[in-house]
Amino acid sequence: MKIFEVIFLGSHGDENAEDTIYLVRATDFRSAVDDVQRTASARHHKGKKAPLAHVVHELGTDLSKHAESNPQIIRGPYFAHAYNYGWRAWHRKTEGPDDATDWTEESQQVPQDSFEPWQIALRGFAIHLGEIDLKEQESKRQ
Repeated sequence: MKIFEVIFLGSHGDENAEDTIYLVRATDFRSAVDDVQRTASARHHKGKKAPLAHVVHELGTDLSKHAESNPQIIRGPYFAHAYNYGWRAWHRKTEGPDDATDWTEESQQVPQDSFEPWQIALRGFAIHLGEIDLKEQESKRQ
């Protein structure tokens, strides 16, 4: 299983606000999008029950010993400006009749040195906290 950010541009109907983001465990990016589309609350998406995500970032691999085999929202929605720190990414095409299913993979990789040191440290800290939280959850299960 892999970990994805499923991203909706803007939040609560304001496209200029922070993005609406879900952290999802899934086998591939389409499964992550489908799970969020199926289970996301309409109140976070202008009242629409089955919103269409705009962007997906693949953050890495789920290394949990007890990970389930079904897609699952791990966290979200949370509201922040979504940045791609060099991860593999897909963008939904928003023009044409197949805009719901047509995705384009982003080919560029952002070099780590293009970010300020505090941005890299903050992202590393957030990932570290997530690892601690996963370890705590695992120890409670045993």
